[in-house]
Order: sequence, then C-alpha cells, then structure tokens
Amino acid sequence: MRAWLARPAVRVAFALLILAWMGLTVTEIAVARPHAPHGEKQGLEALSLAFAGVFALELALRAGASTSWRRFVREHWTDVVAVLAAAPGLAAAWPAVRLLRLLRVVRLVAIVQRLPALPGFARRRTARRAIGLAGFVALASVT
Repeated sequence: MRAWLARPAVRVAFALLILAWMGLTVTEIAVARPHAPHGEKQGLEALSLAFAGVFALELALRAGASTSWRRFVREHWTDVVAVLAAAPGLAAAWPAVRLLRLLRVVRLVAIVQRLPALPGFARRRTARRAIGLAGFVALASVT
C-alpha cells in the first residue's frame, strides 16, 4: 500500500483533488451569505462532504501503511484537522471552521516537493518560499 501511495500518478491525483477542494471551500465561503439560495448551499456542502470522505479514506490508507502511529500523526496532523473540519453541521455552527480545510495546502506543498517531474525545483529554498507564499496568499484572499 505504501508503494502505491508513493506513486507520482497517485500524488498528482491527490494534488488535483486538494486544489479542487480548496476551490470548493472558497466557493462555499462565498456562497455562505444569508441571502444565498438554500439548495445551492446544500449542493456545495454535499460535494464538500464527498471530498472529505475521499480524503478520510486516503488518511485511513496512509495510517494503515504507516510504520508508526506517532510518525503518522506528526506528518499528517494538518490533514486530519482539515478533514475533521468538514464534519457535517460543524460549518453551520461555526462558519470560520471552513478555513481549516485550507490546511490541505500543507499536503499540497509536500506533494509538489516530492514529485520527480520537478527535479530539484521544489527542493530549492526559493521554490519552497514561493509555494509557501502562494499558499499564504490563497488563505489571505479568503479571509
């Protein structure tokens, strides 16, 4: 299982899913206005819950493939928080919780750093800073 999760194609697929979920989260925050149509909100929440389910499955697979529970938690705590932030009803009670889903940016940076298609690029300090800055700008644009 660990070898399958480490495949570049699997990493790219999860990177694309993360980008899609981040876009959905931003859209969901924008639609959270009081005068937005109720059906539109429900559709976005259902889609977001489906993404959270996919990421929960990914985390379960990673936890099962991990050699140490402590190492898994140390490396994936941001992912766990992001997935838990998508729990049904939580965003309705505390709308700011949706922002926690954007913690998946951390996983996106880790995926980009390990992609063999970008040899050395994401390992350079300036590239890491650029990726970090892009994540920060994305978070700042939402708030």
